[in-house]
Amino acid sequence: MESLGGIIVGIIFFVVAVPFYFFPAIIAWYRKHERVEVIFLVNGLVAWTVVGWLVTLLWAFSGPGAAESRSEKTFKSNWPGP
Repeated sequence: MESLGGIIVGIIFFVVAVPFYFFPAIIAWYRKHERVEVIFLVNGLVAWTVVGWLVTLLWAFSGPGAAESRSEKTFKSNWPGP
């Protein structure tokens, strides 16, 4: 039987490890990346390798996303200027 301290350490590890593991997917979601679903899937499948985690992190920071979706960019480009 495990001690209460071991259980608490396990819970803390789980609460920290899961968000860290899915950090690239969280970044892609926050940036509203147009391929967030694919990034999440690839992150879940290959992030256990350091290379896979780094690739998905770079992918999450690359490309369009960050602030605007395609529809927002189209709307702004079609809006009459002063």
